[in-house]
Amino acid sequence: MNIALWICQSLLSIIFTMVGLMKLFMPVSKLSENMKWVNDFPTLFVRSLGLAELVIGLLILLPRINKSIPFSFTIYSAYAIIIIMIGATALHIRRSEYVMTVSPLVFIILAFLVIYFTKNYLKINS
Repeated sequence: MNIALWICQSLLSIIFTMVGLMKLFMPVSKLSENMKWVNDFPTLFVRSLGLAELVIGLLILLPRINKSIPFSFTIYSAYAIIIIMIGATALHIRRSEYVMTVSPLVFIILAFLVIYFTKNYLKINS
């Protein structure tokens, strides 16, 4: 169970940190080549979402690395991923990009697994 938690946390951390950095620092014109939806939103929204995803990507894994950070940050980060990915799924459905809903749904499942495994990990180690 501990290995599964590490894997889920690491995957989500890597993906959300990388995507968050892209949304924060890459020009919107370059982002729109792969993320068509960014043209429908103000640049400030895209940058804010990037910052949120960067913070989430870091906080979902940091409590495992630095024991002074409470594990509740992992759980809150996983809930934040679920909220953002529900929005992403709704956006892609609204834009009739049904294939693009697969990855947000996978991230939702991984986030639920992180919540489940973290809560069990905390029960075992308390």
